[in-house]
Formats: sequence, C-alpha cells, structure tokens
Amino acid sequence: MFECIGYIYEHGIGVERNMEEALKWYSKPAEKGDEDAQYRVAYMYEKGLGVKEDKYEAIRWYFKAAEQGHKDAKALLLKNF
Repeated sequence: MFECIGYIYEHGIGVERNMEEALKWYSKPAEKGDEDAQYRVAYMYEKGLGVKEDKYEAIRWYFKAAEQGHKDAKALLLKNF
C-alpha cells in the first residue's frame, strides 16, 4: 500500500506530482525490507528526486534490494558499480 501511494505521488496520478512525498511513502516499506520500495528509494537518491542526489546512498539501497533478489537492482549494480 505504501509503495502504491509513493507511485501516485511520483507520477502525479490524481494529485500534484511531489517527489518528496513519494520518497516519504517509498521509504516506509523500504525500511521494512520491501525490495521494490528499496529499488525506488535507490533510484530517487541516484537521480536526486525529492532528495539531494547521493550516489552512495543510492548504492546502499540498490544493494539492499539486490540482496532481497530484486533482478533490476542486481543488473544495475553489475553493470554500473
């Protein structure tokens, strides 16, 4: 549910697009181990969406997602980092 709300804010579906709010909603399930939410948090840190760009924080979250089995996170880490 939290991830869906993050998606809504990230893409402005029925609400004004708000990256800070999206990150807030993605962070809740990410902290609890949701691999998809961890991937979204990583992406937002990587691109500086709703937060100051922070490649190290992005990598940390990509690793968390990859450890949970997130295929895109694994591929991205192998390709770029």
